[in-house]
Amino acid sequence: MCFKSIAPSLLVLAALSGCSTFQPDYYKCDSQVTSYAEGIRSSLETQELAQDVEVRLNGVSASCYDNDRGVVTDLAIGLKVSRELGEGNGVDPVVVPMAAAIIGRDDEVIETTSFIYTMQFTNGVETIYPLVRRELTIPQGGRIILSLTPELLGQ
Repeated sequence: MCFKSIAPSLLVLAALSGCSTFQPDYYKCDSQVTSYAEGIRSSLETQELAQDVEVRLNGVSASCYDNDRGVVTDLAIGLKVSRELGEGNGVDPVVVPMAAAIIGRDDEVIETTSFIYTMQFTNGVETIYPLVRRELTIPQGGRIILSLTPELLGQ
């Protein structure tokens, strides 16, 4: 009788312990992500009030795992986004365009991609520190060069 009441619990426990085998083996790969000095700052405008906004890369960390296509790189891109409150302090969205170049083992550009991150200043806020998540796949021995851009490339 006791076995019947424990059996469902044992099955659930066995299923949950087996799920961990499906998770990839992540490792730190910060050294595979760089940026040129010219690409760490950008000047933009907010969407509604056209306020001047300064954006800078505020650190990037990367975790990777290998798969059959190469190295999957999970990026955490820290930004510092500032505006002058003297121009207005209301709620105002801002779109931050970025670009990434996928560089191969022999330093050849394999692919470029452009993406945006949209955020919003709240009333009275001068500086925000968003964390942008992005996943890119690079070849074994490859790397990524990140850059802030004044507009979305390729548009």
